[in-house]
Amino acid sequence: MITQNLPFRLFLAGFVLFLLGSFSAFPQAKLRGKVKDQNSKKDLPFASVAVFTASDSLVGGGITGENGNFSVDLPFGKFYALVEFMGFEAYKSAEFELSRNKNLHNLGTIFLQAADEELEEVVVQGEKTLMELSLDKRIFNVGKDLANAGERPRIF
Repeated sequence: MITQNLPFRLFLAGFVLFLLGSFSAFPQAKLRGKVKDQNSKKDLPFASVAVFTASDSLVGGGITGENGNFSVDLPFGKFYALVEFMGFEAYKSAEFELSRNKNLHNLGTIFLQAADEELEEVVVQGEKTLMELSLDKRIFNVGKDLANAGERPRIF
């Protein structure tokens, strides 16, 4: 009876060892933080968080939740984080290291400053539609119609 289950037991033992080995082959660490608006102190949902190695290679990232919190799973190494949100200046963190001894790094609360950009000039331009509908008629505005932009016929 023991010899009949031996192949199954060997397979099961090998499979368990494989699973344990695969989990230890990819060590995981976490980066956490919270993103807020500097002026209103409100949470910034859906801000992008990108994590780069010291040599500027993208390693991982994500977006903040509705409460402004984020958590990114990373391998061990030296990294920096770049936090961006439309209409705000980007935030680049100082370099940090994740290792077996320190597998959690908390960036704390990151306050993003609104980006003010002054425009020199704004031009608002309006055009008539090609067709206007009235109660009793249709009016076709052919002034800007591309089909009418051809050459005049030549008479020989």
